[in-house]
Amino acid sequence: MKTEGQVRQQLKQVLFRHLQKELRELFRKTPESCKHNRPFQSTEDPNLMVQICGLRWDSDRILLGCDSRLDCLVQAQKCTLWVPIRDKETVKKEFHDLMESGDKGRIAARYPDAAALLWVLEGDVMPEVSEVEIEVDQQP
Repeated sequence: MKTEGQVRQQLKQVLFRHLQKELRELFRKTPESCKHNRPFQSTEDPNLMVQICGLRWDSDRILLGCDSRLDCLVQAQKCTLWVPIRDKETVKKEFHDLMESGDKGRIAARYPDAAALLWVLEGDVMPEVSEVEIEVDQQP
């Protein structure tokens, strides 16, 4: 049987890994993670919604698509105008707010392993959430 201290340490590690993953995803250069991309409804097919770059136009003033479904991943990775959709501090604050809210239903929907550890700790609000810090290199 694990002690309460061991469970708390495991919870801290799980939270660290989840926050680290969210921050890595934030700085992955994809069309979906760029602040400048906007949804655009096709005039030819009203059911087709694609992402277009809000900053880039071609020489004929035609919007340029920037959508993973259009095979634009390489384009996004090479784009000098790419900016993450949210900043690191916002992601960290949202993560900490969710964990500190104690809403096990919302936590379980996104992080079932963390919710299970919270259940084991039986309703304790996690004071160590504020200690979960991580740094990632921002690469604009």
